[in-house]
Amino acid sequence: MTKLKTYAELIDNIFGPGTANFKTDPSTSNSVVGAIANTENYGVFANNFESRLRRLNSALIVNQNLKSPIIKAVNNLAKLNGWEGYYAELVALDYFLSDEETKPNDIETEVIVPASTTLASELGMCNIDYDICIPSLRIVTDVKILSNKSGGILEGIFNDFRNAKGISHLTIQAEYSENQDYNAFQEHRRVLLDELIKEIDTAARPPIFRSKIIEGLSYQFAWEAGVITSVSEYDSRTHALNHQRLLVAHAKKFSRVEPTIIIFVVFPWASERIMLFSEANIAKQFIHNFGSIFFDVSTTSNIEARQINKLIKSPISLAEVSRHLSGILVIEDKSITVTGDSKTITDASYIFNENAIHPLTSGKFESYLKRRNATDLVNVTLD
Repeated sequence: MTKLKTYAELIDNIFGPGTANFKTDPSTSNSVVGAIANTENYGVFANNFESRLRRLNSALIVNQNLKSPIIKAVNNLAKLNGWEGYYAELVALDYFLSDEETKPNDIETEVIVPASTTLASELGMCNIDYDICIPSLRIVTDVKILSNKSGGILEGIFNDFRNAKGISHLTIQAEYSENQDYNAFQEHRRVLLDELIKEIDTAARPPIFRSKIIEGLSYQFAWEAGVITSVSEYDSRTHALNHQRLLVAHAKKFSRVEPTIIIFVVFPWASERIMLFSEANIAKQFIHNFGSIFFDVSTTSNIEARQINKLIKSPISLAEVSRHLSGILVIEDKSITVTGDSKTITDASYIFNENAIHPLTSGKFESYLKRRNATDLVNVTLD
């Protein structure tokens, strides 16, 4: 039985026969599907995942409007690539639905609104949709996985390299500063691939290669079975500064009429390597600096936002864009290793924009988060 078949049977068992609508014959699978089929090594995660799906199924029975996005997400979670965002949506929904104040009938999903009520109008759009809306808390949200963008770009390069060289299996480990702007990898993707194809002699099997395209970038090659280790330098503030374009990229979801929250889900099998050091509060450090820098530009920047996001057609300033984001909520999913219910397998923290047009500080949503022991990242000291 393939891993996808095992996953399909789980979905049909929870949500009803015929719910799974993806092909189950491919032998390849993503990290989540693979873990579900390997309970011997990933039993904690498999149990947590099944429990999460059963909670979501109970919710959609109460509110049928939740059915479409939940079923869509569990099916798309079977994808080999691009599954991460759907996993994030399930984590975020489960987080809110696990609390008495935000039960199934308090949640709205896939809410479509006119672009004129959001910054999407600055991109020439007609409509946009919000992932999760909670009218009782006066928030609309956009849910994203805090993904390893640099790693994802490099993995795509490695796949193309292996195909070009006719290699079916070769582990390549990239070493680079975690502070590096991920856009550098995207802009140089073609030349980075060409460099590898030209410089790497598969007959000679070099153990390491240092790129001449991006300073500090090198690759280790595991031509034989074994373990590869790597070392990277890290500065949280530089990392956050280099990721500011990530927030501007989501500007179309920023509402003109109500508070907007971006929810970032941190999940070890999808997020940046540096985020996995939870004991060092890396994710919280990053979000603290990430939000602080972006929210500060609302009073200091005269830069046009389209210099960062080329899809923006108007001369709206970066400062104005910043004022339309009310805050960031980060949900760290610990379901791989932590046994417990929906309240113990996640850890939430947040930072609000004190310069926002629609501020949330000291409001109902902050009271909700504090009651749930979420960490306020504005003034905390993170060692």
